[in-house]
Amino acid sequence: MNKYIRFMVIAVLIMTGHNDTAFAKFLSDVPDKLVPSDGTTYIQALDGRKYRLYIPESTKDKKSPLLIVLHGAFGNAEWIEKALNMNPVADKRRFKVAYLDGTGRRAFRKKIRNMRFWNAGDCCGAAKRRNIDDVRYIDNVIKKIIKDNNINEKKVYLMGHSNGAMMSYKFACNKPEVIAALVAVSGQLMINKCNNSKGVRILHIHGNNDEQVPMRGGKGGLKGYTYKSIEQTKAEVEKSGATMEVRVLSGTGHKLAEINKTLKQKGEGGLADVIADFLKYSSPDLI
Repeated sequence: MNKYIRFMVIAVLIMTGHNDTAFAKFLSDVPDKLVPSDGTTYIQALDGRKYRLYIPESTKDKKSPLLIVLHGAFGNAEWIEKALNMNPVADKRRFKVAYLDGTGRRAFRKKIRNMRFWNAGDCCGAAKRRNIDDVRYIDNVIKKIIKDNNINEKKVYLMGHSNGAMMSYKFACNKPEVIAALVAVSGQLMINKCNNSKGVRILHIHGNNDEQVPMRGGKGGLKGYTYKSIEQTKAEVEKSGATMEVRVLSGTGHKLAEINKTLKQKGEGGLADVIADFLKYSSPDLI
């Protein structure tokens, strides 16, 4: 098959949504609308990408913490804002939340373009292929939010799911001075070496039935990638100065909905509450 024909075949597959099944494997169905909350989500932009900044009414005129949220592979900021259901928790705990967009695919259909990825090292998708500097991008977004809003610079946190968790680790290993803590859900470290994560507190949450990104490492659901184990990740980041707590959820898979369901069954209120509790543990004056 010559290059022109190969290009046309790939273009048709993308236009017709041939890879939509990958989206279904890695992500969960979510409501069409956000759960009602007291604050407002503002659409912002930087370096050609949009992000969604949620500001609770109670934090508009108050210096408050900031949580940065990174979606998984094939996801986007709007999707994870709905899936995580963090906004009502942010209202109660009085912190702002920014949902960031990774790099989209080059495609005609908006839905395919909006399946986004982070360059987390040896993963994933368009962001890795194009060698996008997502550490720099996330750092710039944080700086912009701090500049334009009332943020406590010592209380900036990071949370990611799947490819977003992998990106969170990469960021912590490159910019540990920027964040106080991170929560990684269903995604491990994907860079060869963590040079410095000094002072960062980490909570890692993973289902033991995760077949997409196995907790023990090895090949997973997204072809072409080999994942480190949780044990390898913990050893690497703690050697570079972080502290890491691991929570393994029995009988639980990869999707946020499964993680959330298991935590609710344990009487913990869901993933958003567990994240907020960890942030409070890392910063005692957070409500």
